[in-house]
Amino acid sequence: MLQGIQAHAKLNTMSLVTADSLMSIEDALHLAKLSGREIIKRNVTVTGKILTGTIDEIHLAPKEITIIDDKNGLKAYQSYINQVLAYRLALEEQFDPHLTIHAAIRSTNTGNVIWEKPFLLEEDGQRITDLAIRIQGIIDETIKPKVHRSPNKCRSCRFAGYCRL
Repeated sequence: MLQGIQAHAKLNTMSLVTADSLMSIEDALHLAKLSGREIIKRNVTVTGKILTGTIDEIHLAPKEITIIDDKNGLKAYQSYINQVLAYRLALEEQFDPHLTIHAAIRSTNTGNVIWEKPFLLEEDGQRITDLAIRIQGIIDETIKPKVHRSPNKCRSCRFAGYCRL
C-alpha cells in the first residue's frame, strides 16, 4: 500500500496541475469534446447502482475514455481486471457518457500499461454485476461461498471467516 501511495505521489508531481483537475467529470467530458484535447483526472470517485470506487486515473478524450488502475508488478491478475472493470461499470451507470470506454491496468514499477481492453457492457457488465452481488451475498451470509481447491488460498482470503470451513 505504501508503494502505491508513493507511486501516485510521483505521478502527481510529474503532471502539470491545471484548472482541469478541479472540473467535474461532466465538465471535463464537455471540454474534451469542444476543444478536441484530452483531459486527465486523478482519484475520481464513481458510484454506480451497486459498486463504488476511486479510479486512479481517467483520460477523457473527445471520442473515448480510458480508465487506468495502477498496480505493483508486471502481471494483470483477474482480481485487478475485475476491479478496473467494476470502475468502468460504475462510471457508465453514473455518467452515461455514450463513448467507447477502455479499461487499463498500469504497472507502477515501469509506468507501462500491462493490460487494456475496451469494455463490453453486455458481457463484462453482467459478469461484474453478478460477481458484486455474489460477494455481497457472501458477506450478508445469504450465499454460501465456494471453497477453493487449495487450502492455502483460503487461509489468506479476506472472506475466509464467512466460509465456515
